[in-house]
Amino acid sequence: MLPDTSHDDALGPPNAETQLRNLGWSAYLWNQVNPAELENTPPVRITQVHRNTLHIQGANLDMMIPSLHGVTVGDWLLFNREDARSSQLLDRKSLIKRRAPGHDRKEQLIAANLDTAFIVSSCNNDFRVARLERYVAMAHEANVTPVIVLTKIDKIKKSELEQVVSETELALKKRPAAHPEVLPSSSEKGRSRTSTRGHNRIGSGSCFRRGSTSQSRRGKRKNTK
Repeated sequence: MLPDTSHDDALGPPNAETQLRNLGWSAYLWNQVNPAELENTPPVRITQVHRNTLHIQGANLDMMIPSLHGVTVGDWLLFNREDARSSQLLDRKSLIKRRAPGHDRKEQLIAANLDTAFIVSSCNNDFRVARLERYVAMAHEANVTPVIVLTKIDKIKKSELEQVVSETELALKKRPAAHPEVLPSSSEKGRSRTSTRGHNRIGSGSCFRRGSTSQSRRGKRKNTK
């Protein structure tokens, strides 16, 4: 919930507040801005990061801008309409990061301003509990709630699924402070046992991370909320 509705007019059109909250705008971000300046520098969220450009979205605003140094998916900016490169980065509520592969081991920013990270892994031969543990550790260090989503449960027997869930829960007990939840799921009609909807609230942020080697290294990075 936003702390002061008297600021709503500063966001622009009547539906602007709803649009921003759907993107994850919260009281934490409100406290960093001067409402009088929002007309010229509206808040926007980075929803996609490409090699040379960023996809930003805000209230009645959806566009590509040149890349900025030190930003990642999920970051919020006060967008400078006249000079995009001078846009101000707002303080992050959370940041998931890791050391990049290679000799220099530079820090790699993965996603910012998240409340929940869905770690997705299919129940096939590529399933590895150790890999899920690494992603849970990353979320825990960023103060983000990890949720394990096990997909394609229709491809294995019930006894095998129970074993996979048991092994996963047992391994994740090593990090009790993270309280990771395990959600078995399937796209097959009538087989899906869980839903992620309870974790996606208006004004919150979430992302999905595939926990398989065949998927995690490909494609553009995108924030879902």
